[in-house]
Formats: sequence, C-alpha cells, structure tokens
Amino acid sequence: MTEKEAKQILDEKVAFMEKINEAIKVDRNSIDNVKLDVFKHPKYGTLEYLVITFKGGAISVRNCRGNSNLANLEQFTQMCFGGYYSEVRRYEELKGGKD
Repeated sequence: MTEKEAKQILDEKVAFMEKINEAIKVDRNSIDNVKLDVFKHPKYGTLEYLVITFKGGAISVRNCRGNSNLANLEQFTQMCFGGYYSEVRRYEELKGGKD
C-alpha cells in the first residue's frame, strides 16, 4: 500500500466517525463528541484512537490502529456501555509524545 492510499483510508475513517458524531448529536444523550484522533508519535508512527468526550468532560478512548469502520463502530458501542478507562492514561501519554 502506498503512503497516498494509506492516507486516503485514514481520511475516510475519520470522515466516517465525523458522520457518527453528527448522528449522535441529534439524540439527547451524555455524549458531547466522538472522533477518530489520528496523530504521529515519534516512536510508534501513526496512531489511531477513538475518543468519546462525555458532557462534563470525561473521556473514553480505544486504540483503533488498523481497524475497519465496522470494527470502530463496534468499539464505539462498547465504549458507550462500560468503556476502556484504563487506556485513557496511555492515550494521553502517547498524544503528548511520551513513550
């Protein structure tokens, strides 16, 4: 896969989660925002984290590197019903460029 093809896939995955985010905002619920956060880490390269921000500021995150849209949607539903709170600290460390 070329770098251009990989970027196109990532862009499509981000756009998919943006559509989910818009759909969620139609319903009144505790979720404020949903996004696929794609960022570069100096050691691990391109990382993909699904991030749900709840009203009040709490977040739930899940490493979704290499997942399909369907897998990300499945992770999203899991995060809404229990989540993966242990990954929040690791996400914040990686996002800050730490190892």
